[in-house]
Amino acid sequence: MPALTTDRLDLRPLVEEDAPALHSIYSDPATWAHFPMGRWLDPRQATSFVALSRGSFRRLGVGQYALRLRGSGRVIGSAGAFVLAHEGDTPMRIVTDTSGPRDLVATGALVNIGWRLRPDVWGRGYATEAARAVLDLLARRVPDLAVTAVLLVVVPQFPPHERDQQRYTHQHDRPGPPAR
Repeated sequence: MPALTTDRLDLRPLVEEDAPALHSIYSDPATWAHFPMGRWLDPRQATSFVALSRGSFRRLGVGQYALRLRGSGRVIGSAGAFVLAHEGDTPMRIVTDTSGPRDLVATGALVNIGWRLRPDVWGRGYATEAARAVLDLLARRVPDLAVTAVLLVVVPQFPPHERDQQRYTHQHDRPGPPAR
């Protein structure tokens, strides 16, 4: 499970010790103002999230990271990727049961890159920085998974999403996976 570093962030795969900080973030009503039904009410949800992420890293090489400002021990959020797939008419589910990352290309699975940050650090570009690091990792880990588009779901009247939309739609295209 590789750790990632950006100019301003340390991204470390989630561990059980991160669960209390995650619960604090994911249970904060301000964090979920745009999507209240996603709010965590039970601390066990954080423990389950960590376990799901660790299983995803073991099987697929992707999962969720604890975000910390470089040189700081304080968790300011989480970011990472989960693989989503569906069979027939079943709803999308998080996949942790393939034999490896290359199976994802053949199955047409979707990679969901997401993040959740403490409201006091919003608006500083940390989510964008973390998402880019995760996209770069995916390009290295699953080179056959050509990232041809990134879908950004924007919640109307939610200023942080409106800023993200402007940031992403005014950027030039990302290059594809590195040559082998």
